[in-house]
This record gives sequence, C-alpha cells and structure tokens, in this order.
Amino acid sequence: MIGSPPYADNFSRISLGDLETSQFINLLEENPYEKGEAYGFSIEQVEPSLITAYLLLTRPEIQQVYDEDTQEVTKEEIQTVEMIPFRVDTKYGILEVFANKDSVSNVTNKIGQVTSWETTIENTSFSPQQVLSTIESRYRVELNSIKISDYPITDSAVGSFQIDIDDQNLGRDLLNKHSGDISYLGASVKTDGESVTIGIYNSGSIIVYNNIDNMATVLDVIKEGVVGGGEEVNYA
Repeated sequence: MIGSPPYADNFSRISLGDLETSQFINLLEENPYEKGEAYGFSIEQVEPSLITAYLLLTRPEIQQVYDEDTQEVTKEEIQTVEMIPFRVDTKYGILEVFANKDSVSNVTNKIGQVTSWETTIENTSFSPQQVLSTIESRYRVELNSIKISDYPITDSAVGSFQIDIDDQNLGRDLLNKHSGDISYLGASVKTDGESVTIGIYNSGSIIVYNNIDNMATVLDVIKEGVVGGGEEVNYA
C-alpha cells in the first residue's frame, strides 16, 4: 500500500477513546467510498495491532478540452479521486499517513467525523537523537547528514545549516555539541546484510529512501523511539 520509495511516513498520536478496535474498524467499513461521494474509506488489511486503509477523496479538477465543433479550447471540470494510504497502530497509539502533510489533516479530520470525534488525534514531534538511539539499540547505524537549527552564526545572528557526514566521529561530536538543536538526521540502517537509508525529522516525519525485506520490523523499532522507547545518549 505504501508504494515505491522514497516515501514519507508522517506520525501522529491517536487514541480511540472509548471505542474498541473492532468498533473503530466497523465505523470505517460503514463509510466506504462510493462514486459521487465526497469521501470514504477502504480497508486493505487488518492485523492484530495494525489497521491498514485508504482515505479516498473526490476533488474537482479543471482541464482544458479542445472542442472540435467550435474549434475552441474550453475548460471542463472533472472529478478525480485521491487515494491517501494510512495505518493505525494500536500497539503504539500511532497514526501513520504515507503522504504529504496536507494529507495528514485530511485523514485526521475524516477519521474524526466518522467516529463522531470519539478519537483523539494529535500532531507529534520527536527528538531525532532519541529515535536514532532506539534504532542503534537494535541495528548498526551510520550517520549520513545532520541539520542543525538555531546555529549561532555571529553574536547577533542565528541560522541553520545541513552538513553531509563523511567522518562518523565528527558526526557524533556534532550530535553531542548541538543536542536539542538537531532538526534532521539522515542515516543508513544496516540489518541482515541489507541497508536502508532514512531521514528523521523533528516535525514528526520519517522519509524512507529505499526498501528492504524487513522494513516493517525497522519501522516498528522506529515507532518505539517515537513514543519514547529510547533515550538520548551521549556519544563519547
């Protein structure tokens, strides 16, 4: 359902409130997408702690059409259907939306509507270092790049800069020195003879740049870090 990399995995915190998981699934199933409707849901797969689905949205789109009779170009409105893949992880209380940030709001609002606002969905942000630390508790990791925000350029000016990491010791020194000001980390995760490159944003998003066979397991570890399963460490 996610599609080909690179793709964004945008995280939000979700609580089903008084709803049982089965009731939440039923509410999605009771609101399927039908032609002409503004929106609807399509469930792809239900696993013990994962609900994978699509939000389908009808959107008007203006196209230019050549009229052979009048030999003029006219504008015509057509209805297109946008499919937004998402997943609810009840184990970690996480909503994942595999699209852009605008799509996150659409999924959040529509889930709220069909559940009569029984669900609570909140934007999340996290420390890239904390997520990295959790990943490193399971896998070997190499830093590729770091973005530092609020970097002092002069005594009266601050800015941000991103640096590619060729020296791992230098990368670790930067993490220690600028802990709290890291807004992005790029890293390669080594697992079972394979390597996946990811980007970790403090705004609540992970970018996956290539796929590996056990990507689902790596994402599960990342979610542990998102909900606070890891601790920031000092890289000596």
